[in-house]
Amino acid sequence: MPLPSSNLQPPTTSCYPADLYSNLHYFVYCVKLRKEEEIGQVYVLAVCGMGFGTSLMMLMNVQELGRKHGIQVRGEAVDLGSAKGREADLIVASSEIADKLSGSSVPVVGLSNLVDKGELERKVLPVLKELGGE
Repeated sequence: MPLPSSNLQPPTTSCYPADLYSNLHYFVYCVKLRKEEEIGQVYVLAVCGMGFGTSLMMLMNVQELGRKHGIQVRGEAVDLGSAKGREADLIVASSEIADKLSGSSVPVVGLSNLVDKGELERKVLPVLKELGGE
């Protein structure tokens, strides 16, 4: 059975079996739409020594870069010890910390200058585009 058009409104609830079928059909439709929205979403770990200042700034810059290019970026700012064993699509860190994470199965991007948005764009954007499905 084809999915209803995108302008479908939720059916009103009632006790009739026909309405139950409509509600179920609408629920499945919403679940499929939600899954489609998650495509293009990238989960990033921003890593620094302590896990608050520098990593939070990096994460915010990566999220801003993603927004600018239509890629939804979610993530966490964490310290080096917490980063190991965490699931993510991408890890962003200073060059020194990135060297310590190089054995990871996740792409690791090391930044030499953490406030240089040009370096961030050159190094992180290609990975975001690849992971985001562009």
